[in-house]
Amino acid sequence: MRDVAAGQHPDRFALTRALGEAFCGRREGQPLRTEDVERALAHHGLLEDLAKREREAVLGAYAEHRGATGRVAWALGLTLPEVHRLVRALGIFREVEDIRERYRREALSGKHLGQRLDLLGRGKYLADLGIRRRFDEALRTDLRRVLSQHAAGAKDMEELLTQAARSEGTQAELLQRAVEKLELTGELQQLLVQTERR
Repeated sequence: MRDVAAGQHPDRFALTRALGEAFCGRREGQPLRTEDVERALAHHGLLEDLAKREREAVLGAYAEHRGATGRVAWALGLTLPEVHRLVRALGIFREVEDIRERYRREALSGKHLGQRLDLLGRGKYLADLGIRRRFDEALRTDLRRVLSQHAAGAKDMEELLTQAARSEGTQAELLQRAVEKLELTGELQQLLVQTERR
């Protein structure tokens, strides 16, 4: 058992799968369960070392993948339920949530429009962080503000997007995609018409 747990397998689920090929569960004919492996590891004094490695791997993956649980699961070769179970078993829910919250705040921050326009195309990531709707609303509000500041000096939508993009240090194509995705086109065309009448 010590040799098997000593580093050949990165986590208790991989270890269970490996041992499951040779051993069955507590009842004859049943597959080996992770709970059985955890009991055996604890009995042999090996669970603590494995848990330490798992903790480092999970927290490192969350930091590397910017808080996205789906990407963490993929990187560690686990299913989403296994990641959630591992986080609970290791008692690191608070640390994981702190990492995720840092990236939520970063995504919702109004600091750099170009980065946020990039994030708009990463809907799965935003949904994974649980902020898709909030992100869209915050970006929609900021785009209205930025584009209305440039409406007076623009004769059409293309010029408006070009001026705003130049001012914000981003690309007009990204702005245009965001305007379309967030359904602001009609609103901006009305703004341009009203500005022209003044």
